[in-house]
Amino acid sequence: MSRKQRTNVTNACFYCKQRHIKCTGTATCTNCSNRNLRCFFITPNKRRGPKSRWQLLHENHQFFLPTLEQPLLQLPEPLLSNSQMPVQQSVLTIPQLSPLPYSQTLQFPTSPIVPSQ
Repeated sequence: MSRKQRTNVTNACFYCKQRHIKCTGTATCTNCSNRNLRCFFITPNKRRGPKSRWQLLHENHQFFLPTLEQPLLQLPEPLLSNSQMPVQQSVLTIPQLSPLPYSQTLQFPTSPIVPSQ
């Protein structure tokens, strides 16, 4: 005695989900076409499983950004000649953080870099 093999549908249409009935999973499922209903699928918003590396980095950007900006703010302003335009002040305000231990600080050259002409 052979049985019909059932096909598993990963996502049922809205109507079949509401009625808790078997959906064929095609563009217009059999149930919706028999009842003359508009067949549409709703994609789930929430993914299960661990977060991707990009999501983790994006969420932690508030930690990384001040850590990288703080040493840059401590650099001396570039030397200007008479003909150059004045340096514009930054619009971005950065909160003050507690200083990092010496082992975690970045080392920068002490003399300013002057572009060659």
